[in-house]
Formats: sequence, structure tokens, C-alpha cells
Amino acid sequence: MEKVDGAIKMAKRAVALKYEDLNEFEAQRAKQSIMDCLGVMIAGTTLGNKCLDVIDMIKKTGGIGEATIIGSDGKYPAEGAAVANGGLAHTLDYDDAIDTSGIHATASSLPAALAACELKGGATGKELVEAVVAGADMVCRLGLSSPQSIAEMGWLGPQLKGAYGAAVAAGKALGFDEATMINCIGLMLQQTSGTSEIMDEGGNDCREIYQCFAQKHGMFAALLARQGLRGPKNSFEGPHGLFHQYFEGRGVTNYSMVDVDEKSPWICSDATYKPWSSCRCTHGFIDGVRQLMQKYNFTGDDVKKVTLGVGKLGQSLCQPRDCRYTPQVPPDARFSIPFTVANALTFGNVTLANFTEQGMHNAKVLAMAQKIEWHADEELLAETKGVESAKITILLNNGHEHYIKVEEPLGGMVNPMSEDDVIAKFKDCCSHSIKPLSEATVNKLIDMCLNLEKVEDIREIIKLCC
Repeated sequence: MEKVDGAIKMAKRAVALKYEDLNEFEAQRAKQSIMDCLGVMIAGTTLGNKCLDVIDMIKKTGGIGEATIIGSDGKYPAEGAAVANGGLAHTLDYDDAIDTSGIHATASSLPAALAACELKGGATGKELVEAVVAGADMVCRLGLSSPQSIAEMGWLGPQLKGAYGAAVAAGKALGFDEATMINCIGLMLQQTSGTSEIMDEGGNDCREIYQCFAQKHGMFAALLARQGLRGPKNSFEGPHGLFHQYFEGRGVTNYSMVDVDEKSPWICSDATYKPWSSCRCTHGFIDGVRQLMQKYNFTGDDVKKVTLGVGKLGQSLCQPRDCRYTPQVPPDARFSIPFTVANALTFGNVTLANFTEQGMHNAKVLAMAQKIEWHADEELLAETKGVESAKITILLNNGHEHYIKVEEPLGGMVNPMSEDDVIAKFKDCCSHSIKPLSEATVNKLIDMCLNLEKVEDIREIIKLCC
């Protein structure tokens, strides 16, 4: 029997998905993920940095009014709206993540899904959930197909793989049949891009807006497929398909992740909701510091010296020193273990305000950062899990020393945020909206997101956000 490419299997499964196929847990998680990401997009309308410049450019470009940019008046071309909302979804690095593969499932799928739903004249809440789940699951499965090798080869997994999620989410929202969805994935293959140079160099803006690129490519693929253009069918496992060109080389590609059928679980339900607006690999250190401060009842003023044990990725979040200890742009601050730890010690928590221009230049925080030393820990270097453990030793002025190792930071499936926690995060995000949202509006948004199966037209939700 001739082997069927994983792209074809994934396309078939995405097209067949109905809301009723999701079990109770999968449906609940999907609705929470949509609410969580939507809240981050709302906060991004004021706290976003360079993504706001992207939005301004799209507005000036104009074009036929098809879809909405969150927080903005009027409508814009669907592709432009997806790009703009993609920037909002990840600008704060506060959107959900998959700890095992380091990708961002909902930010990859929701912006394109929203634009596509509006483009076709509206959609029910169930249809939005279907589109987001189909796209997010694509990202998750591609993420787990090569969680290590792709990064070692210098590709930026969240952008490269995220674009496929955007393409599938848009195609699902537009009601593609199987053949059209296969073409959509094939047309996406020809746009695959994104290197990790943006992670290695400090001071650049691409880390903040890379989801814009993913949405642009994914949405464009869907629009081309909608016009009837054809792409290659063996997009994943062909001789020069995604897996051979991008995933192979320094690791073993797990082809089984895209060997799916109607019984395969929707693994995007494993999403981690972020309690702090920073790289997920900083969270173990933030969590550990907060635990020690609460347990031993000390403040930042009591701290003499901090020693951190870090793993392989952790090293890149501690150097180069100027970017990590005195960050000048928000992405450098969010990807800094010393800076986030210094904030946790100074304030007892890490908040959105810490990554503003004023927050990055807070004298007490910068002074605290100078008390922090780090070293590559042999045990942590040997770990193979997505989010490395964190080791923290704090020496106080009184001579007492406290140590903690955090293996599962708050937010993940082992140590999850509750739905109440996710709701509280959403409310806080809404307080930063460019257009003030009343308490009644925020509560209505929460109710509609958590009961999407009852929403007749998701444009009602979009209007409330604008």
C-alpha cells in the first residue's frame, strides 16, 4: 500500500472536525485558550511595542474592508487583520505555550481564524473553536515532531511551525474541503521560513513580531487555496518536504505525530497558560523566588547574593550580559532570567508594568540584577524536557541561605493555573485596552468565550473588544 503523507492525514482530520467530536476537557481547554489569547491581544493594544507600528502600517495601507484589528475602528483586508492580530497575540509573550515543544499554539491559530471567520461573513462560536483547535493541533504536532533538532539547526520553531497552524485555522474557518486544505498546506510549504538569529542577537524587534510573519504566510496560503491554486500534496514527507528540508539533520523526527486519524487526541489541550509575561523558561526561576520569599518571609532588601543554576536554554537567557542585565527593548527583558528574577525579588511578583520603558529602567531592579550570578548546571544541561528546571540559591544579609529547585513551574499541566486564575489574568489584560472596557463588557466577554458553543456569531465578541 502506498504511504499517505502526514500532511494529507492532517488535512483530512482538520476538515472532518466537528465541535461535538471534542470531549468535555478538550472543548473547555479550547474555550479557555481562546479567552486567554484574546485577553493578551487586548492588552497588546497599549502595551505592545513594535507590533503597534505594524498595525499603523497596515492601517495606512488600507484596502477592502474584510476583517477587524482588535482595538481598532473600521475593517481591513483579511490578511492584514490576521498579521496585525498575530502581532498583538504574541507581542507580550503572554500567550499560551506548549512546554514540551516550545511553540505557541493559540497565537498561531486564533488571529487567522478570526480574520477568516469575518471574511466569509461570520461564524458561530462552535466554528471558531473548530478552526482554532484544528490549527493549534497542527502546530502542536509539528512541534512534537522535532522539538530539539529544528532549534539546533537554527530554525525558529514557533514561527516556522506556527504558520502551518495559521493556514489550517484559516482554511477550516473558510470551510475548505479536503482537497483544498491539502493545497493550502502545500502552498504554505513554499513560504516556510524563520531562523533563530533573532533569538541570538539582542536589540532587534523581530522576536516581538514574528507571529506577524506566521500569520501573513498562513493566511496568504489559505487565500491562494480559496482561489483554487494548487500546492504539492506530500508537503511533510516528500523528498523535499517540510520534514526532510527543515527537521532532519541533528535529531530524529517523530513522524508518528502526524500519522493521525479520527481517533487521535487533540493535543493542543495540553496548553500552558502563562502566569507571567515572559519566556516560559524564566517561569521556574520566578516561581522559585516567590516560593522562597513566601516561605522564609524576606524581601528584596534582605538579599545579598543570588546564584542560579541554568540549563542549555537558560544560558541563552543569561547572556550576552548587557542584553540580559540591562535590557533596552521589551523582548530582551522578557527573555532574561536575571531581569525577571530581579523583578520578582524587588516586587514579589512580575507584572506587565515591569516590561514597559519605565519598568526596564527601574533603578532598584537593575541594582538587584547585579546581585545575581549564574552558572551552567550539569544536571540541568542533561535535561531533555521542553522547559528546563530551575535552581535558585539566595543568600540573605543575615547569613541565612535558602535553596529551591523548581521542576514544574506554575502554568503547566502538572502545576496548572485554575480557570479562576485564567479569568483573573483576562480581566487584568482587559484593563490595558486602548479603548476602556467596562466591567459589564469584560464579564460579557468572559461569559461568551467560556460558552462559545452558544454564540451565534463571533463578530459579537469582536465588537466588544473594539
